[in-house]
Amino acid sequence: MIYIFVGPPASGKSTQAKLLAKELGYPYVSVSSLLRERVAREPHLREVMKEGDLLPSYIVEEALDHYFTKHPDNVVIDGAFRRGKEVNTLARIWKEAEKVAILMVTSHDIIRHRALGRNEGREDDDPTVVEHRIRLYDKTVPSIIEHVEANDIPLIRVDGNQSIEAIHKNIVGKLIHDHTTKDE
Repeated sequence: MIYIFVGPPASGKSTQAKLLAKELGYPYVSVSSLLRERVAREPHLREVMKEGDLLPSYIVEEALDHYFTKHPDNVVIDGAFRRGKEVNTLARIWKEAEKVAILMVTSHDIIRHRALGRNEGREDDDPTVVEHRIRLYDKTVPSIIEHVEANDIPLIRVDGNQSIEAIHKNIVGKLIHDHTTKDE
């Protein structure tokens, strides 16, 4: 089973993906970390990430394809889809695996508060860059949802404005409900 967390920056994707991975005993994969590894090898890409822009889709796809040739399933992924067309490619890579996408629906005010308060030293947590990333996400999310649904990947929407514990409980509850509903 592949669990894919999707959402705007600072929506709680990483926190929730790590919690779910720990609970399930699955590996946790951060697409941002995979991309930062690539950027470390190709410094000209650093400016793209620093400005809050999306790296080209082929880089995201290559990073995930490389990972999944070694680890084909049973994983929790943080931030796999950044554009709608990436869903199609990744659905092909994972065609045999059961998948579910978890969409973190989080208000812009909460995103700003979290991004500017996390003090992780990330270059993309600058107020101007955060605003740019929010606008970019708002522009791309309809296409992501459309492609997720077109690829028959179940999509669970979760209110990301709650406490960490409440969000996790909501996710687990929805996953259990969906799983038991399918088995009945």
